[in-house]
Amino acid sequence: MNLEELEKRVQMAEDIQEIEHLQKIYGYYFDNNMWADIIELFSETQTESVEIADHGVFKGMAGVRKIYWDMFAGGGNRQNPPWMQFMVMQIGGVVHVSPDGTTAEGRWQTWLMEAKPYGAYPRQEWLHGYYENRYVKENGRWLFSKLYWN
Repeated sequence: MNLEELEKRVQMAEDIQEIEHLQKIYGYYFDNNMWADIIELFSETQTESVEIADHGVFKGMAGVRKIYWDMFAGGGNRQNPPWMQFMVMQIGGVVHVSPDGTTAEGRWQTWLMEAKPYGAYPRQEWLHGYYENRYVKENGRWLFSKLYWN
C-alpha cells in the first residue's frame, strides 16, 4: 500500500467517525427539544428533505425549518410540559462514504421512548424504526442532506 492509498483510508475512517458523531448530536438535540440547533445540522444549499414517520415530506431548508421550528418548537412559542420527554436510542449504525468523499449514506436502527401530550391527556409510547439518511460534506464539515425515519 502506498502513501496515497493510506491517506485515503485514513480520510475515509475520519469521515465515517464524523458522520457517526453528527448522528449522535442529532439524537441529543432531539432528546432535549433543541430544535433550532437541529436546523444547523442540515446543509443550507443541498438539503433534499426530512421525512419523519407520518408527519409528511418536508423539502429543502424551508421544509427543515417548517418541521423542526414551526411544528416541533411551535415557532419558538411552545412551552412543553415538564414531563414531556423523548429518548432516541440509535444503534447498529452503518455508514457508506462515496469514493470521492463528498457524500455518504447511513442507516441506524432506533428505539424511541416518548412522553408527550396527546389531546388533553399525556401519552407514553415506545417506537421502533430506522434512520436512512444522506449526508454531504461542505467546507470540511459533514451535514445532513436528507433525514428519513420510519
